[in-house]
Amino acid sequence: MSRRSLLILALCLLSYSSCASRLSSVPPCRVVRIVDGDTLMIEIEGTVERVRLRRVNAPEMDEPGGPEAKAALQRQFPVGSAVHVTPYARDVYGRLVADVSP
Repeated sequence: MSRRSLLILALCLLSYSSCASRLSSVPPCRVVRIVDGDTLMIEIEGTVERVRLRRVNAPEMDEPGGPEAKAALQRQFPVGSAVHVTPYARDVYGRLVADVSP
């Protein structure tokens, strides 16, 4: 198999695994608390889980823009609102890395 064929195969497999992981969403959840601009606490079937938003890197709370990033996330996901979570992985801190949508 040529290097080009191997590269195309690898890209196809990566695309498939990314698509497959999006299909494994969890039941509808409820927002419990906004931690900062890229982390929130949600309740999933009675268990509270810390979720790190996938592909979002907001400033920390003690950095310029941190409080504004948290306020923006609070507007998007008010406490108590229902959300859908599509998990992708766990990070080194044990947080669920996921896409979250209303």
